[in-house]
Amino acid sequence: MRWVLDGDNENAGRGALLSLAITHIEKNMTVFAVDRIPVNREFSMSFHFVDGADHRVSARAQLPGEKAMRSEQVVSVSAVEPPASAMLPAMGLFLMAIALGLVVGRWSRCHASPP
Repeated sequence: MRWVLDGDNENAGRGALLSLAITHIEKNMTVFAVDRIPVNREFSMSFHFVDGADHRVSARAQLPGEKAMRSEQVVSVSAVEPPASAMLPAMGLFLMAIALGLVVGRWSRCHASPP
C-alpha cells in the first residue's frame, strides 16, 4: 500500500498528518487503522489481507494551514494461504488427535470384557 502527497501543493514540503483506515466491506468492520501519523511526502507499508473480499481503503491527510484532503478506493484482493509455519503445527495437532482416537478405540476393543 502506498500513499503519496501531491508535489504541486505549496505546503507539500512540510509534510502532513495522515489517517488511514482499511474496512472490510462485507462485514462493515475496520480491520486496520492509524490516526494522524506524520508523513513526509510518502507513506508505504505491506498489508496482508486475510480473505479475498473487497476492502475500502480511506486516507485523510491534514496539511498545515489547509483543509483536510480525503481519498478513498475500493480494492479487490486475492486470498493467500497461511504460511507453513502456521499451517504445519495445526495439521500435526489434527493428525495426532485422529491417531490418538484410533489407538484408544483399538485398545478399548482389545481390552473389552467378553459378554
